[in-house]
Amino acid sequence: MFDAMLNDQSQMSRASYQKRVSWLEKENLKSCQKIVYGGEDILVNKYTEYFGNPDLSYLRDALARASIDSAPQSLTTESLLDGRTAASVERLTTDDGSYVLKRTSKDNWLPAAAECPGEGRLWLAGTLNRETLPQQIQCPIIDAIYHPPSEAWWLLMHDVSNGIAGRGKFGERETITLWSCVAQLHAAYWNDDEKLKHLPVASLSKTVSAFAEPLYSAITQEYRTPWAKHVAEEFMPLRVLLPIFLDLITPTQADLFLEIVKDRSWHNELDNSSATFLHGDLRRANISFQNNTTVLFDWELATTGPAACDLQWNNFLTFWAYTPEDGKEPWDRDHLKELYVAELEKSLGYKINRKEFERTWGLAWVSVISQLGFVFADANLDDPESVATLRKRIEVAFKKCKETLGA
Repeated sequence: MFDAMLNDQSQMSRASYQKRVSWLEKENLKSCQKIVYGGEDILVNKYTEYFGNPDLSYLRDALARASIDSAPQSLTTESLLDGRTAASVERLTTDDGSYVLKRTSKDNWLPAAAECPGEGRLWLAGTLNRETLPQQIQCPIIDAIYHPPSEAWWLLMHDVSNGIAGRGKFGERETITLWSCVAQLHAAYWNDDEKLKHLPVASLSKTVSAFAEPLYSAITQEYRTPWAKHVAEEFMPLRVLLPIFLDLITPTQADLFLEIVKDRSWHNELDNSSATFLHGDLRRANISFQNNTTVLFDWELATTGPAACDLQWNNFLTFWAYTPEDGKEPWDRDHLKELYVAELEKSLGYKINRKEFERTWGLAWVSVISQLGFVFADANLDDPESVATLRKRIEVAFKKCKETLGA
């Protein structure tokens, strides 16, 4: 994903920034702040403003706010940006350990496209705290501040990179561990409208649109939203992989792909199905295994909706787009779904509506293909046998879409 680089040397002064800020008094909040972020006015719990640079002074203050007893004396930074994140991500290495700093500015396409408040607000709301998440799940964020000169959230995290599985190394064992933990997260919010309505997250349909709409624009050169053209041109994976993907698929598959991307009326049924709290981006690089804990980060796409949306996103990226070398085809993994349902029902203490779950499972697959189908092209295309295998997987993937939609 393209990098919205931050400019710490911004000429925006404190005085000019204050013109854009108004303090509000609320009966149920001691104080909150209204800021313009991603084109939206949002309310955020009281937080710290910082006008400086990500230097040693910043890090010491952040660690103090997090009640971490550390006073680092040296600091080196290393960019971790790999083109697949919509933020600036750096490792901060000190003489007393390492941390990761994620900075997400107002210029990123994701907040504007999905109309999402962002991880900063979600963390400040307490949703990602150790006390709120299930026991086996943690979020590595330890501090969140707002940086007025760049209009950016700065999220400081523990460095958990040592527990991230390499590409092609995230297999069934890791998926069973992940889905078991996610089942507990889903159970904690399952059909609880009161809890769900207070989550500061984007709607599911908006997060789908954030990916599907630029795909439609890139294919047709029609721009139905003001931000789609920019994303289609600047979102590196889409720009590089979509043309390759369109060459890989048949004309019939291309027609179906355009249909589900263009007309997302099929999504209405997902919107009206049983909902829970979703991470929204359960891909390998956002998951770290630390001892007996599963650490989930990059909650930018967090939303509410059917649990199957979380699972199928992970299923597609783990077993269809980047298949592990275990000799099994991606469609031979139905037992993983059964293990998830068993763990979910164990956590809930009752049986779920299995008919509804299976229906949302199919629709969530259509949703994933409408957003990420082009990622099939991120493969070894120099080997004829690999291409033939890939085309078979694409054929099965679109067949599943047709069966769900009754096409």
